[in-house]
Amino acid sequence: MPDLLFDHNEAVDKALATLRLQIYHQPIGYNLLPEKFTLPEIHTLYETILGKELDQRNFSKKLVSLGLIKKLNEQRAIGPHRSPYLYQFEKETYEDALKQGIVHTY
Repeated sequence: MPDLLFDHNEAVDKALATLRLQIYHQPIGYNLLPEKFTLPEIHTLYETILGKELDQRNFSKKLVSLGLIKKLNEQRAIGPHRSPYLYQFEKETYEDALKQGIVHTY
């Protein structure tokens, strides 16, 4: 990220630190992704926030097994032979997770 004016770099650093703390206690992707998203999109979001690589297979399995996301019968056409399935958050399960402060271990 380029240097920002005034104290904006500090504000961005503080926001990222807050996201990193909350990501282990709340499924924050709900507010940061569109209503329908692909597994690579949610995977990239979490890797970006955490600043580290995550095993894609285990990551998606965990989100599905927790019931936080569900696979839709829709695909996004992004090119020949590449049409990933779309997913969306399970709103009720997500809200329960927020109330319980679900802990992710990535």
